[in-house]
Amino acid sequence: MEELALVVNVRNRWPEVQRGEATAQDVALGDWNLETRKIDPGRVVCVYAAHQKRIVAAFAVTNPQTVPGYPEPRVRFQARLRLSHLEGQTSPHIWQRGERYPVIAIPLDELPGDLADFEGKEHVELAGYTLCVHPDGNATVLAPAGRTVSVRSLPEDSDNAGGIRPGGITKTSATIDVSALSDRARVPTPTGYGHE
Repeated sequence: MEELALVVNVRNRWPEVQRGEATAQDVALGDWNLETRKIDPGRVVCVYAAHQKRIVAAFAVTNPQTVPGYPEPRVRFQARLRLSHLEGQTSPHIWQRGERYPVIAIPLDELPGDLADFEGKEHVELAGYTLCVHPDGNATVLAPAGRTVSVRSLPEDSDNAGGIRPGGITKTSATIDVSALSDRARVPTPTGYGHE
């Protein structure tokens, strides 16, 4: 079953977020009529909220729920992880004048990169950055677009049962420009789609 990224036009509701009357999740994750566009909500794995040709909020999602009270079927998604590093980038779909529907589904394999599977992994979000620690002990840092990340590694010490030498860090640090590595990101980066 092909996984989908749902791109939603939040032009009418994003000002509510800017005024503090709603959250980004409220506006981005529902309530969407997917039936008209024949989009299977069970295939949607991430939602990009677009406003003024930019992604203003992005989430890895799960558990689409039917929302009662509408004349046509509508669904709301639950956020699994906020994808803050995608925010500010060009939307993978730019709505044209006269386009009627505020939702479009794009197959995930048509976006650059692939969506990392965060299930079963420890992750923490802080100030727009996400640290994901994988079961094998390695880690991935997702950073906002245009930011850099400094990485320092503790040395191994065969004489120390814990594998970490007392006294701290002795290896040289490396600073990486994350924006230059966006084509290698583990989460889809829609840079290059659409036109300004």
